[in-house]
Amino acid sequence: MLEPSGERSIVMAPAATSTILEDVMAGWTESKPDDAANGTQLGLGSAEEASPMNVIERARPAVVTTEISQLPLAAAARLLEAGRAAGALTVLDVDVPPKVALGEANLGSESELLRVLRGCSLLKMTKDAAPDLLRMAGDREGAEALEALAEEAAGQGTQEAAERRAMQVATALRRAFGARVCAITDGSRGSALSGACPGSSPDSESK
Repeated sequence: MLEPSGERSIVMAPAATSTILEDVMAGWTESKPDDAANGTQLGLGSAEEASPMNVIERARPAVVTTEISQLPLAAAARLLEAGRAAGALTVLDVDVPPKVALGEANLGSESELLRVLRGCSLLKMTKDAAPDLLRMAGDREGAEALEALAEEAAGQGTQEAAERRAMQVATALRRAFGARVCAITDGSRGSALSGACPGSSPDSESK
C-alpha cells in the first residue's frame, strides 16, 4: 500500500511462506488424491503438473515476479530461473535489506542471494538495500557514490548532485548483477532508474 506521503505500508504474516523451499518450488512429486483432484478441476492436471515450474513452462507468461521478503532464497531463485527459461521478463523486488534477509529472517545464504539477484531482468530495491548489495558486488565506485549520496541527502549537496549519485548507484548495481534495468526507490524523495524497459528511454530519474 502507498501512503499519501509516498512512503509504503506493508502488512504481512511472518513466516507465511517459509516452507516453500526449492524442492517444493521445483514440483510436488508426492501428490495426494485431493491435490490431484483440485489440479484437474482447475485445468492444470495432477499436483505435479500444477507445480509452479510446470505452470510457467506451459503458460509461457510474459512476466514472472518475486521478492526478497519471506520466500526462501533458493525457491525464489528457482522461480526466476524458470521464468527466464520460458522467455519471461523476470522481476525481483529486494523488499528487505540483504542483511535482514540473511540474518534475522533466515531466508538463506549469501550464495543463494547472489543466485536470486543474477536471475532477474529487472531489479528493484529501496535505497536502504543498496549498501549491502554494493558490498556483495565489490563495487567500490558504486559504494563511493552511495556515500556521497548520503552526504547530499543530509543537506551537504544539491538536489541535482543527489540525483546524479543515485543514478550512479543504480547503474553500478545493474551492471554488477547483469540486470537489464535497476530501479532504486527512496520514498517521497523520489527514485532512480538505470537501463531501459521496452519502449522507454534508458537511464532516467523520477522525482
